[in-house]
Amino acid sequence: MLRIAGFLLFNIICLSVAAQQQIGNFMAYGPETKYLSGFNYRVYQSKTGYLWICTMNGVVRFDGKRYKNFFSDYLNPNSPTDNVAADVMEDKQGNLWIAGFIKGAARYNQRTGKFTKYPVLCNDGNPIFGINKIVNDQQQNLWFATAGRGLALYDFAKDTFSFFYPEPGGVKDGTKRGDNFINDIVPDPRNKNILWVAGFHGLFSFDKQSKQFVHYPCIDAEPEKDILISDIEWQHNGLLWVGTWGNGMKCFNTNERKFLPKNIPLFNAVVYDIKCINDSILYTACLSGGLIKYNIYNNTATDITPVDNAALSLSKRTDIQKISLTAGGGIFAGGQFYLYQEHPFYTRLKKNILFNAADKVQETPNNIVWNQSMQQYWISTYSGLYSMDATGKKLTQYGAGNPGNLLCEIVTDARNDVWAVSLKEGLYKFNKTKQQFFSAASQSSLPDTIAKIIKKLQTDSAGNIWMYGNQQLYYFNISTNQLDHFALQWDKDFKGQRIVKGVQLVVNPAGEAWLLTQQGIFVYNKKGFVKQLYKTGNTKNDMAEQAVMAGAFSKKYKTFWFTSGDGLQVMNYETQEVLSHHSVAYGLPSMMVRGVAIDSLDRVWVATSAGLGYFDPNKKIWQTFNRFDGLETDFLDNGIFITKNNMLALPQQDGFSFYKPEHIIIAADTPKLRLTSILVNNKAYADTILPEFVQQLDLPYHQNNIIIEYAAMDWVYPAKTNYRYRIEGIAGQDSWMPNEDARLIMAGLQPGKYILHVRALGSGGVWSNEIVLPITIHAPFWKTAWFIILV
Repeated sequence: MLRIAGFLLFNIICLSVAAQQQIGNFMAYGPETKYLSGFNYRVYQSKTGYLWICTMNGVVRFDGKRYKNFFSDYLNPNSPTDNVAADVMEDKQGNLWIAGFIKGAARYNQRTGKFTKYPVLCNDGNPIFGINKIVNDQQQNLWFATAGRGLALYDFAKDTFSFFYPEPGGVKDGTKRGDNFINDIVPDPRNKNILWVAGFHGLFSFDKQSKQFVHYPCIDAEPEKDILISDIEWQHNGLLWVGTWGNGMKCFNTNERKFLPKNIPLFNAVVYDIKCINDSILYTACLSGGLIKYNIYNNTATDITPVDNAALSLSKRTDIQKISLTAGGGIFAGGQFYLYQEHPFYTRLKKNILFNAADKVQETPNNIVWNQSMQQYWISTYSGLYSMDATGKKLTQYGAGNPGNLLCEIVTDARNDVWAVSLKEGLYKFNKTKQQFFSAASQSSLPDTIAKIIKKLQTDSAGNIWMYGNQQLYYFNISTNQLDHFALQWDKDFKGQRIVKGVQLVVNPAGEAWLLTQQGIFVYNKKGFVKQLYKTGNTKNDMAEQAVMAGAFSKKYKTFWFTSGDGLQVMNYETQEVLSHHSVAYGLPSMMVRGVAIDSLDRVWVATSAGLGYFDPNKKIWQTFNRFDGLETDFLDNGIFITKNNMLALPQQDGFSFYKPEHIIIAADTPKLRLTSILVNNKAYADTILPEFVQQLDLPYHQNNIIIEYAAMDWVYPAKTNYRYRIEGIAGQDSWMPNEDARLIMAGLQPGKYILHVRALGSGGVWSNEIVLPITIHAPFWKTAWFIILV
């Protein structure tokens, strides 16, 4: 039985949510997230999927929707040891270890949410115990790089630590800065018994079997002088890249066991952290020197430092502390004020076809078609016409004889001949022999009087041409050279001015011509006038506006997607019945739609004032692509085009973005959906385990106010995740409904059985796992059947 009485469900905004802003090619998370201020350090993605961010405010867990701060609090025994978190690592048992800058380490149980504190790893009398790095080796041993106590190895069975000192003659209790200070540890992938160790007094190797260190002097102007090594990074060929404090970056050959005399540019004296991005690229964190990209093969360094404040684009300082590589989120650079993220998706819609910007003529495509026989594209703009080879590398501009006689409205016919419209002189046709456009009257059987008035062109599926000009419609059969002429006709009940304006011409899969005008849609087939669609109304089956600006047809679904510039409607093109309306409430990026296109898989693409919209009729959820994906601007005012070989074109100033749809919708991994919080009567439910491990809720009648938060782990565009829920047992809530805040408040649940379902669609268009949570609210004993019978 569905219950209604006593149930309230609210979607409310959580204060701390996913917040990305764009700074150059980076996304940035900063003070608006509350916790990521000051300095931000390393980022770690745990096996559970969460991102753990080391900050000066403790460790921050990001679940894809909200941030949870784990900070040291002497009043809370279940908290970390140190608020300056230097590193995070996961051990073989699934626990997280958090390195404290001066207060030891803490172990976090990811099932129970409980901390075990290790404020010092040994009792040497010094309460200051810094840990710089935690590393798992190939045998899943856990090693700690300490500040003054050498290497520490954790014994899982005894819950104790063993220590190994690279400088056995030096101070071993951390009281002398430099002695036995270790900054980094790198296991040797080719020798499981060797660890490479970066210290204040140079580079060491450590043999885990013999327990012996070997020290390697560095090439320097003063050979006897050791250098302080901040970080080391392994390259697949056995090279170690060495970041130093004051001596730039060095290179060590582990095969020959010596430093190489490579002439590496001194791009910064302090190289604090290094990450190998691929075979040829290193990223280096240089503190106040910023973020530097180093090309190994051509020995060049490029400053790619983002500004430290999006509102202060002229800012000159961005302290980059640490660089992290994650499986799901790409590259993170921890900086002052912000955590910066770089991912290939952030440039996937970057303009890749360029016109000549030097001629000071702004050229924007108004159509693009693919010519199969010539293996080239034809592109029309309001400033000229171009051909482009299949690779997109060669552009050739064409005119129409007279200077300033610009060509647009381009089509290819059944014979693969190219036709275009001159803004001044009407219809033109391309002469393949002379490689030039001439008046269509001189190249075909069309009368000159008709050719000169043509303003719009489209071909049907057979390659024959529909043409419009001067309130007239024409159909030209290419194989027979027959021209049919149709005068514009009006519905007998139409009351407005009978002159069409703002004409766009489209052809449906049945071969009908549809004129989209300010006076409605005029439908013609090869026999003549069919219908004028213009009547508006206030129901879902009515046209929203008489004027229609743009539209496109889906053959598979027999639909016409069209816009008046204000939202999007869907019509059955056979019955002309309006089927649905899409607005921002339904997920459309913007109510201002400037172009519609449908690809070869019948997926819908729209150009809007808020970016590129994408709709898959199978998933029935809108996705948005915008400047976060590489577009120059979110305001796409010049339409959108799909070619016959299924290439998507998005006009940009002096060029366009030109990609296969599947390269835009790059299938991502399945987002991991988790329950992140369960409150019952404002208290945590089942505090012995974390919410994601709760299998059901079984509650008495008076514990019936429930708040549930959930999150999907999409680290590329967390703000673009779409959340859905449904609740079996509650009237009106038993079908999938949007819940963009991923937060449900169920207040006053009546006794009974319910089943909550939640899921999410990530930015890659992949559905997450579905969480199913049974909820039972037991009736009070005086309302049970046995009690009533007894009474």
